[in-house]
Amino acid sequence: MGTGTASEIALALKANKQVILLNASAESKLFFKILAADRIFVVNNVGEAVDRARQILADRT
Repeated sequence: MGTGTASEIALALKANKQVILLNASAESKLFFKILAADRIFVVNNVGEAVDRARQILADRT
């Protein structure tokens, strides 16, 4: 993960947004889970990402 991506994720978490990490490294997963375990969702493929996004959106209504 590049510094720009990490920065964008940090800004999203600071704004209390939920973040989906797709194919993130073990280090990235650990780091962001420590910061905001309740707002980080780790997925392994695009299908899982779409499903998680749908679930997040459904939970908002």
